[in-house]
Amino acid sequence: MAPDWNAVLDVLEARIEAHRAVLEGSPAVTPYELPAEIGPLPLELAGRACVILARQQELEATLTAEMAELRNLFDRHASAASAVPIYLDARA
Repeated sequence: MAPDWNAVLDVLEARIEAHRAVLEGSPAVTPYELPAEIGPLPLELAGRACVILARQQELEATLTAEMAELRNLFDRHASAASAVPIYLDARA
């Protein structure tokens, strides 16, 4: 029996919340792939699917911004750390 699109959309909605929780320190979310035998999305579910897509795109933008902020922090730390001597010559 082919998976139900409502069930698949339920999973996708739950995964959005799980990924948001990762930003707050929850464990990583395991990858998910749509079932191969799902078939085309029924027209009556297109609105719900569009809302889920918009939420996923919003989450993607949030994750991209978070990664850029972390990259900037890392770069600042790396450049500050390179100005500090690594070894101290105690004989001098």
